[in-house]
Amino acid sequence: MDSASISVIEHWSSVYGVPAWIPLCIAYAETSITPTEIGDNGTSYGLFQLHTPGGQGDVWNQYGSSPSVLLSSTINAEIGIKPIASAYKSEAASNLTGFSLLVYVAGHSGHPDYTGVPAYYMARLQLAWSEAQSKGWLTLDSPSLSSSATSLAQPKCSAQTIEALGTYVGEGSAAGVQAGLFLFQKTANSVTINTIIDSNCKVKATYAHAPINTNVITKPGTSTTKTVQGPVQYITKTVSKVPAWAWWTLGVGAVAGISYYAYRRGWIHLTHKYGDWG
Repeated sequence: MDSASISVIEHWSSVYGVPAWIPLCIAYAETSITPTEIGDNGTSYGLFQLHTPGGQGDVWNQYGSSPSVLLSSTINAEIGIKPIASAYKSEAASNLTGFSLLVYVAGHSGHPDYTGVPAYYMARLQLAWSEAQSKGWLTLDSPSLSSSATSLAQPKCSAQTIEALGTYVGEGSAAGVQAGLFLFQKTANSVTINTIIDSNCKVKATYAHAPINTNVITKPGTSTTKTVQGPVQYITKTVSKVPAWAWWTLGVGAVAGISYYAYRRGWIHLTHKYGDWG
């Protein structure tokens, strides 16, 4: 952990108007606040692991002649903290505090990307949060942080348990669950498993839902189609079937009845030829 880089992060946090503990935690999760770190097979640079090409590090040519300029703590922090501040100032983040705020900001500022916080990164943020508490970072330029934030409940789970739970969604009302509870999601075989846990990592509820899909179905025996939302359920209706022997009985009875009626009407003449008696 580089003390000079900590001062640089504090400076740029003040410039962009974000509590310094948030960028400090994200930098700790990314590189343990090591400015010379190069990751992702040589494509991510410095404190905040600015990625290039195709990432936040693509502006390196405004500061120097090669991406290695991103190894400067000052340049890296200037570039990296700007999207962090934007996520912090968003409306969705305004009702969050402490660890939940950290997770939201990280997941919406490109750390590790913009698709949420996967299990492995969630574990890193937990370590960073613990470091922030022990180092006193939570008091740095944080007027909006409540005095009780340092004792905010957070899941006391091992990294292995968190990985098994899946991606961290959020805490309390921000995730649509009861205050003090945490929501995780994991997708398997196109079904999302939602797990709600308390601060002691005890599972309070688990439920699953299938994704909503668009399906075109055809009415049986016709060419008529319609589009429906959600998984298609095919319902079969059982119709009572008349046994074969009943049909034979009805057929024989009908023939016999018609024949007798025709005989009585004289339409049919029965003849009998007697044999020669000599």
